[in-house]
Amino acid sequence: MGFEELKVDSEEERYSNEDYARKVLEDGGEGDLSRLRRFQGWSEEETERYCHFSRLRRATLDNMRIDLERRKEDNPEPTAEELSLGAYTEQIEPQVREAVLSLRRKGYPTCYSGFSGFGNKQTVRLEEGNLEGLDAKELIGSFADRGILLSISSDEIEMTFDKEANLPEITEFWREISEAAPDQGHPAPDCRLGSAKNFRKRFNKT
Repeated sequence: MGFEELKVDSEEERYSNEDYARKVLEDGGEGDLSRLRRFQGWSEEETERYCHFSRLRRATLDNMRIDLERRKEDNPEPTAEELSLGAYTEQIEPQVREAVLSLRRKGYPTCYSGFSGFGNKQTVRLEEGNLEGLDAKELIGSFADRGILLSISSDEIEMTFDKEANLPEITEFWREISEAAPDQGHPAPDCRLGSAKNFRKRFNKT
């Protein structure tokens, strides 16, 4: 769906609507981008950064859809790890995929991962908090030196980028975080999200 197809009434409603704003960042012309920038109070540098990450997010999701369809056609039977995850690995965004699998192998019950916000944020969320053992102080300082605000709570890890980054760079940041997370000594339990349960039921693996 193009941004022009999102039906919103007023300019205030239009530019405060996250879906509309994201479509403007992905596809909008200079006029729409200028109006969005003024409405949000962004600088030109911030707007360019949001455009970069929004377009990177869209390209990533487009490529994922192609990879997922190929996987379903060529090798539809999920692995034991995918059954526990409740999804094909191709359904995890590539920049965070190995980190999510690593975290789950270490006992962290992930339930959400990937781009968030206007694309300049990266998030991994857990079904329940057990990140208390992750020593965040050194990581936060190291990431800040590279223009990334790293936030770690008991059940969420979030990176906010103050500069542009590409997919390989983001992948490396997630690798650093997943390697720093202490091993819990057991794999994560099966994901309890409804979509994960339905995934297992499709293969009669309840």
